[in-house]
Amino acid sequence: SDAGVQAERILNRMLERHSQGFGQVEPDVVSYNTVINAWSKTGGLVAVQRAEAILDKTEKSGNNRIHPNNKTYSAVIDAWARSGASDAGVQAERILNRMLERHSQGFKEVQPNVVSYNVVINAWSKTGGLEAAQRTEAILGKMEKSGNERIRPDTKTYNNVIDAWARSGASDTGVRAERILNRMLERHSQGFGEVDADVVSYNTAINAWSKTGLEASQDTGENLSVMQC
Repeated sequence: SDAGVQAERILNRMLERHSQGFGQVEPDVVSYNTVINAWSKTGGLVAVQRAEAILDKTEKSGNNRIHPNNKTYSAVIDAWARSGASDAGVQAERILNRMLERHSQGFKEVQPNVVSYNVVINAWSKTGGLEAAQRTEAILGKMEKSGNERIRPDTKTYNNVIDAWARSGASDTGVRAERILNRMLERHSQGFGEVDADVVSYNTAINAWSKTGLEASQDTGENLSVMQC
């Protein structure tokens, strides 16, 4: 797909027309976010490099109209998740840290929320492997313990962590995934309404068990619940 190329071409037409004195077509942050989102959906390394280059431009601009907001950063993080890069999780978390740094500098339009963290966890999940799954669970733990309601984990957060374990290749993949499912159910029972296991939660846990050897369940010594059909 050349969605990113074409979206950026239209943005450049806007910039050219504005430079000719047509003030009503001055690009704003929505214009740039939409282009970054188009690059994100294109996928691949070239796309994420373009998305990040546009983020750099908006960060360095003295024009308040195009200063990046949460959607800008989340779109770049999503571009890393779709890039297929082996270090997608590392790079996504680096962008999240840029968000946190920019917020600390007084840019109030940038403040990570649950969507920001979910996209980072998704990037780690797509990376695959044991380290990635462990990292998603560490981020989940941080979100759970935070007193910040903006980053309180929701159903998608837990589902992405379960998926990370399903992709981990760990010998105890099913055990790990079901522990996260049980954490979801426990959190919901504690009154956190934004978390409730859905069909995706259970299907992903089932998928994790399908990738687990029988010996893994025997080695744990734990009595895991059997899902009734």
